[in-house]
Amino acid sequence: MKRIFKGLIVLFGFVIALNVNAWEKSMMANALDTSSFTGDNFSINDIKLENYSESFGLTGKVVNSNSGRVNVIYKVSFYDKNNGLIAEKTEERNIISGNTNLNLMFDANSFNNYKFEDIAKYNLSVNVTLDNAEINKSLYPSGNDAYKKYDYVIDSYITTIIINKDNTYSVTEELDVYFNREVDSFERSIPYKVKDFKVDEDFNIIDNDNFKVKINSKARALSEKQYTFNYTIVMDDEHKDIDFDIIPKWNTAIGNSFFRMKLPYETSLDDLVFTFDGKLDYNSNNKDEILGSYRDTFENKSINIKLDLPDDYFNGKKESNEKKNINLLNYFWVPIVLIVGVIVLLSLTKKKEKIETL
Repeated sequence: MKRIFKGLIVLFGFVIALNVNAWEKSMMANALDTSSFTGDNFSINDIKLENYSESFGLTGKVVNSNSGRVNVIYKVSFYDKNNGLIAEKTEERNIISGNTNLNLMFDANSFNNYKFEDIAKYNLSVNVTLDNAEINKSLYPSGNDAYKKYDYVIDSYITTIIINKDNTYSVTEELDVYFNREVDSFERSIPYKVKDFKVDEDFNIIDNDNFKVKINSKARALSEKQYTFNYTIVMDDEHKDIDFDIIPKWNTAIGNSFFRMKLPYETSLDDLVFTFDGKLDYNSNNKDEILGSYRDTFENKSINIKLDLPDDYFNGKKESNEKKNINLLNYFWVPIVLIVGVIVLLSLTKKKEKIETL
C-alpha cells in the first residue's frame, strides 16, 4: 500500500501513468445541488462545501471501480464574488478500490482576513492515474504473518494536527485498515477531552470523560477500508506546552505513519522532543510547522511529541509583542521629556535672575 502526504520527502515505490483521467469544474458556493465527477472507473459524487467552525472544505463520495488502487491529485481553490483568491491547496491521495470519502479540508486560519461567507465559488480539479507501484508487502502489517493475531491492522496512518489560537487541537486522521478477520465493529480511545468527533461510519460514544468510541463498521475477512476521523481536542488551562500523542496508541499494529503539526505562531523548535523507540524522520525548518514520518511497523504504543512554549504563547502573542513595543516607546520618550523639562526650568530661572538684577 502506498499513501503520499504532501510536504513529506519520503520515497517508497514508483507510479507509472497507464490511463489518466483529468477533470476541472467550477461551482457556485451557494448552489443548492451537489456537483460530481465521472470518469473511466472513477467518480466523485455529492460534492459539498462544508463549514465546521475550525475547518472548512469539500466532502463527497468517491467510487474507484478499478481492480486496484489509483493515485489522485486534487486541487481546490476558493474565490470571492470578485474572483479574488481566498484559499487554495493541492493534495495527493492513494485511493483503494471500492467506496471511500472525499475530505479536502482547510484550517479556518487560512482564510486570512476573509470569512467563510465570503466564498462565492470554488474550483476543483482532479487528476487520476492508475497505480502500478511495485510495493514490498512485507513493509505493511497486513503483509506480515506476525500481525495475523490482530482482528485488524493499520497499514497507513496520516494525521494532521492544527493547533488553534485558543489552544484547541483540530485533528484529521486518515487510516488504511486491513481486516484479518470479519468484524462488525471496533473501538478506539483518545486520551484527551474530545468534542465534535466525526467519522465516515456510524458510531457510538461509550465514554465522554475518558473518550472511547465504538465504530460500527462491518468488514469482511481479508479486506481493507479507509477511514477519516475528524475531532477537536480541548486542552485544560494548565496544558500550555505541547505534550501530545501525534500517533495515538491503538491495540494493534500500525505501519507507514505520517504526521503534520501546524502551530498558530512561530516559535523556536530547537527543544523539540519525540518519545518513541524507533528512529523518526522529521523536518522542523519552519518555525510553525513540523512534518514527519515513520515507515516501519510498531505495536500497542504511541508517538509522542513535546515542546515547551513561551509563557504568553496562547495569550495573544502578537498583542503582547505590540504592547511590549509600546512600552519600549514609552521608556524612550520619558528621558526626552525629562530633559526638555530641565531645559525649560533652567531657561525660566535665568530669566528670573535677569529680572531681579535689573
